[in-house]
Amino acid sequence: MNYSEMVVLIGNKCTAKCNICCFDSTIESNELINDEYISNYLYSLKDSKEIQWVHFSGGEPFLYYNRLKKYIKICSENNKNTTVITNGFWANDFLDVLNILTELKICGLKRIGVSFDEFHNEYISCENIKNILIVAKRLNLYPSVQSVVLKNSKIGDLIDLLGDSISNVPINFMSCDKVGRADNIVLEKDLIKRNMEQMPVCRKGHTFSVKYDGTVWPCCCPVVYSTSLSVGSIYYDIKTVADALKAINDNKKLKILRNKGFNYYIKLFKDYGCLSMPEMITSSCELCKLFFDISNENFYEK
Repeated sequence: MNYSEMVVLIGNKCTAKCNICCFDSTIESNELINDEYISNYLYSLKDSKEIQWVHFSGGEPFLYYNRLKKYIKICSENNKNTTVITNGFWANDFLDVLNILTELKICGLKRIGVSFDEFHNEYISCENIKNILIVAKRLNLYPSVQSVVLKNSKIGDLIDLLGDSISNVPINFMSCDKVGRADNIVLEKDLIKRNMEQMPVCRKGHTFSVKYDGTVWPCCCPVVYSTSLSVGSIYYDIKTVADALKAINDNKKLKILRNKGFNYYIKLFKDYGCLSMPEMITSSCELCKLFFDISNENFYEK
């Protein structure tokens, strides 16, 4: 796993309450990363040649706008590229969008991503999304759209809603994972699933993350936050980006995953017969949830 990117989740508050939310975020959510610790951590990027991109997300990061500007500036001062992922709640006025994105570009923002699908559209008008896409293209902020899909999702309807604003904008369709609010609301029969043995390797091995509670994780998929794979916390033992990369590279479970892939763990659990193995899964990330669930720690100790 050659890490070149990092995700920072600023907080878990969000203006929407989507059924597929991987963090179960609401406007009442109140976890927020400590400003002093994360600022110092970001300043340590100056000593990291490996990390080239920092992605800011939430929750909804625009609810913490002043912090967002500050963190983007820190990254830019240390020659790192930045992106931000938003639901676009703030983008109902075109001129406001122009002013806000211009300000963020001056701070150093390089790209912007928008979360928009049938679930976000219950809370956010497609006109907001159009405003962001149009302005971002004019400012060369290279916008993209992230959409979570189920089996019965009508992708064509989404594209029709966005019209010409989606021209030359990449759309990343992602299968819904059973995590967060989706774990309680989305039915198994509605998930897009694939044969487990078609996913022998981790596909998230270039991006690690810092969650809004300060914990550091070896990938950016929210599924990992329900496992035992945290390598530490920026509040205690992970003071710098270099500390994070060392802790990830030294982790025994991750070393095996890097070198042997998921097939090693599939065979291990099959041989010992201590875990029911599904034939179909939503993504390779589900394998992490399966093999590295906290309840399996006693098995590894043996």
